[in-house]
Amino acid sequence: MTYQALYRVWRPQTFRDVIGQEHITQTLQNALVNQTYTHAYLFTGPRGNGKTSTAKIMAKAVNCQEAPTAEPCNQCAACRGITQGTVVDVVEIDAASNNGVDEIRDLRDKVKYAPTEVRLKVYIIDEVHMLSQGAFNALLKTLEEPPSHVMFILATTEPHKIPLTIMSRCQRFDFKRISQKEMLKRLKLICAEEGFQVQEEALELLTQVAEGGMRDCLSLLDQVVSYADGEVTVADVEAVTGSVAQEALTDLADCLLRNKTEEAIRRLNLLIEEGKEPVRIVEDLIYFYRDVLLYRQAPGSAEGFQRLQLTEQLKERIETYQDEHLFQAIERLSRAQQDMKWTHHPRVFLEVALIQLTHQLAQPASKGVAARHDLDQLAATSEEVEQLKAKVDMLEKTLKRLSQQGSTASAGQEEKSSRAMGKRRPASPSSLSVTQLKKWLTTASKPMLKHLQEKWPAILEEVKRKQITVHAWLRDGEPVACGPSFFLLAFKSAIHRETTEKESHRQLIEQVVCRHLQTEAQMVTIMYNEWEELKQQYIAEHKENKEKQAEDQAKEKQDPFYSEAVRLVGEELVEVVEDRHE
Repeated sequence: MTYQALYRVWRPQTFRDVIGQEHITQTLQNALVNQTYTHAYLFTGPRGNGKTSTAKIMAKAVNCQEAPTAEPCNQCAACRGITQGTVVDVVEIDAASNNGVDEIRDLRDKVKYAPTEVRLKVYIIDEVHMLSQGAFNALLKTLEEPPSHVMFILATTEPHKIPLTIMSRCQRFDFKRISQKEMLKRLKLICAEEGFQVQEEALELLTQVAEGGMRDCLSLLDQVVSYADGEVTVADVEAVTGSVAQEALTDLADCLLRNKTEEAIRRLNLLIEEGKEPVRIVEDLIYFYRDVLLYRQAPGSAEGFQRLQLTEQLKERIETYQDEHLFQAIERLSRAQQDMKWTHHPRVFLEVALIQLTHQLAQPASKGVAARHDLDQLAATSEEVEQLKAKVDMLEKTLKRLSQQGSTASAGQEEKSSRAMGKRRPASPSSLSVTQLKKWLTTASKPMLKHLQEKWPAILEEVKRKQITVHAWLRDGEPVACGPSFFLLAFKSAIHRETTEKESHRQLIEQVVCRHLQTEAQMVTIMYNEWEELKQQYIAEHKENKEKQAEDQAKEKQDPFYSEAVRLVGEELVEVVEDRHE
């Protein structure tokens, strides 16, 4: 087998070849030239960014016959032997399969012996976080005081799993994700050297899909070159990587923003029939909305786009989007993505998310920048109308409370003058007496409470969008009773209850609740323990009243006048009126 994968052929052999990690290579080169390199290094960072390659280059540089030098010559026997893996003094250990105490003890015993072929023994331990606790303990002493002829280079993608006692004995270098610009430059060089015909747009898509990993990018390039028939195109990259075409993403996003549920589901089905995974579709959608949002807020950040390739037609479409809709779409799709990780039916969660978005993000179709300007003006006008409606609602509610509580105004203290109205309003329902609360409960009904409880998550979500601080306090409340003109919330925390009762907070909550219930209702609050006590009292009194009424009816039916009246005209026409005069 003579063919080698591209990532092996183009593995960096000098520090110059390690792209995107100049902050590390420059430091190591200076240490090599000045001979101030240390005995232990820790290389951390995402996969495929050059950690192990840099470790091998470091091993060659310290053992090169030209040392001290900033770069290995790659010509001497030591450099060639380390490159080919034939030098026994440079040992590369995979900690994932050699993670026990015995393997590390064996290493500790061999460290004592001097190198036989090169100047320094170099131990490269890859995925070092996979070592067991016992293995780390066995390595600790050797790592702290190694012989002068030994160097350790530890590499890991998960530095948080390494004990601090190990980490503190190493010089740590954090490898970062490689930028798309640097990866694109490297891919163009490789394609030119290998004679590959690849469209630049296809290379750009490869750098986006690789997400900062050069090895992943080269592996994907290897695949698409084998897949394509002639020149590699964007369609070839999409077919191999499973990415969704930008046009398909744009059309699907437009369906969501324009309340076209049936069309959105149809386009989703087409993508799945083409072999696209639901998990990949939702990921591409999230990145698409994210790129659109970045372009709208920071047009100069095009280099950071993950799924967006700007065209004039796409720019016109983007002008018709609204930031609030983009925020909602990203948030809802992110929740769906999280749910899809723990289910065997990810398609169902994606379909539900799309259907919900078509209703949440519904907006009238717009045309171009001029239409966008008109929409902005309409939005401003709508805000003013909403403010006026809120004030009218507040006036109507206040008048209604005055009329309802006029007979019981002496039972509570009137609140201070309202800032918005300049008039005195009746006592807050939260300060009503037990007797008054019981009167409110006589108008309550279980169907209305059930309806409010079903609407409560949507109410909380709308309050959160309008004012997140109010949502934080309101979450502690629970609907426990509801009638035609009120809804009762029980709170476990007195602070949450008091804050929710502030005038501005009350108006916001009542406005949202009334819109969902389609009725004029005012908010009443109570502590949860008080509600439990009040509920028991109310149930007991209600039961007692029913028993008394039953007794009275039984007595009335024993009255001979009542029996005679029923005989003459029928029971349905007989009404018993209590004589209150003595």
